Amino acid sequence: MSRTSRPRAVIVFIGWCKNRGFPLKLGVLRGKFVLWRATGGVWRKMVYENYIEVHEIRDILGFLKSIDWYDPLLMALISFHVLVTLATLLTRNHGNFQVVLFMLLILLVYFSESINEFAAHNWRTFSRQQYFDSQGLFISLVFSVPILLNIMLMVGSWLYQSTQLMAKLKTAQLREQLRKSRQNSRESLKKD
Repeated sequence: MSRTSRPRAVIVFIGWCKNRGFPLKLGVLRGKFVLWRATGGVWRKMVYENYIEVHEIRDILGFLKSIDWYDPLLMALISFHVLVTLATLLTRNHGNFQVVLFMLLILLVYFSESINEFAAHNWRTFSRQQYFDSQGLFISLVFSVPILLNIMLMVGSWLYQSTQLMAKLKTAQLREQLRKSRQNSRESLKKD
């Protein structure tokens, strides 16, 4: 990407703001694109100086290191994931609750794109930084992946329970066959 071309996420954001009458301009600061907003006749930078653009991310570890993990949004998100994981593990023998939890988690992952769009427009109400990019990298890594891991844990638990149930059923069938064969052999001995 050349320095003069604007990233797609910025173009989408500027288009959204122009349609709603917000005064915005795009500038270049130390080789990075920066959005500026006019408030009270003064242009103010809308992003932090140490932000990372999506095309600058080289690996997942670098992306995760750049996140401020003490942001209240992230603390709440981590707490949510811990609670969901505990609920998944503690209710593994309660099938009805697990089905409801499973469907709820599937719906959260399904609507994560809509959640990302909503959060991108309203991030100031619940966060200190704008994490929600147009490609959905943040919400995928920090929101959807842990939920999908919990879903995989549930499915694994259900498969384990199914194999245990099938083993018990087969054992009961074999015992019944053995009991019937013994009963038949006793009856045949009595007839002779």
